[in-house]
Amino acid sequence: MPVGADVGTCFLVSARKDVQSDESEVKINSIRDAFLEIEYEQSVVNMLKMSNVSHIIEGDRVYVIGEPALSVANLLRKEARRPLCKGVISAGEGDAEKMLMILLKNILGAPAVDDEVVYYSVPGDPIDSDMDIIYHREMFRKMIESFGFKAHPMNEAAAIVYSNGAADGFTALSSSCLTPGQRAITDKGFTKIEDIKKGTRILTKAGKWESCSPTSRNYKGKVYRIYAYGAADFELTSDHLVWVGRDGKWDWVKAKDVVEGDLIQQP
Repeated sequence: MPVGADVGTCFLVSARKDVQSDESEVKINSIRDAFLEIEYEQSVVNMLKMSNVSHIIEGDRVYVIGEPALSVANLLRKEARRPLCKGVISAGEGDAEKMLMILLKNILGAPAVDDEVVYYSVPGDPIDSDMDIIYHREMFRKMIESFGFKAHPMNEAAAIVYSNGAADGFTALSSSCLTPGQRAITDKGFTKIEDIKKGTRILTKAGKWESCSPTSRNYKGKVYRIYAYGAADFELTSDHLVWVGRDGKWDWVKAKDVVEGDLIQQP
């Protein structure tokens, strides 16, 4: 029974389903990415117990995790902390690993079978900073496998594509982002990207028709306009991949790295 784990800055969420039973439902567990550290006081501990707030006592410190951490922090006029920041483990949070172990254990529980597989989401490498996600990815692998699971990372964008493409047999076309007004070749002719619906058949660079499952997102980065001789110009986000011919070789190149003289293949 593979388990999916979405590691987000606001929530950590797990999904588990018995794949051997078509009638089984997906079981979802989630917890807020937050914790509150307070000094041990018997009156505070008594208040937590009476309010049925789960907490952990370590020496002279008390830790409240998840959503209750925000409520208790507000009540005590303190600030809750987060072990995750900007999609990765917070570099400035000394208790990040300890708290993430607790949060992960809360949503994953114990393996249902030996070496049960957990696919956990990781962000892609950022294009606007020198930060990489290797430490984040390997730390989560270590933590998850310490519970007895086999951990496999999955790019979070790919996970969204797989999720949205499930109804179409996992045949889908994913793009980093095209701005509204850009047109794609569909089986209905040239269609604005914002008008493409789930299941629309779109022409790929290989000249094949594939069903797509479009998604949208808010974007605040740079937008690039590429002018192609003898063809319409088009706009896309800096991380959008373009099939480019350069020095006799073809490869995927991010829009921000396309240069004058590159060949661009279109269907």
